[in-house]
Amino acid sequence: MGSQGKKEKELLKELQELKQENASLKSSYGKDIIKLKKAEAALKESEEMLLEAQLIAKVGSWHLDFQTSQLFWSKACYLVLGIDENITRM
Repeated sequence: MGSQGKKEKELLKELQELKQENASLKSSYGKDIIKLKKAEAALKESEEMLLEAQLIAKVGSWHLDFQTSQLFWSKACYLVLGIDENITRM
């Protein structure tokens, strides 16, 4: 076998290894997406349950970021106080 044939065999072997690695990465990527979608669904459900509990109790929650002086209100806070959450603050 000449050096050309050897190089072709090495390249074919390397190509096969890359294909296997690619398949493994695709599988891993798919699993990560599934985990992410499940986490997003769980977070959404948790947020909905929190909103429902806050509305039943007629309470809201807020958070003040001391570094930026930004005040964040929960959706329930706006609803309980009857304030449009789309209003911009000055």
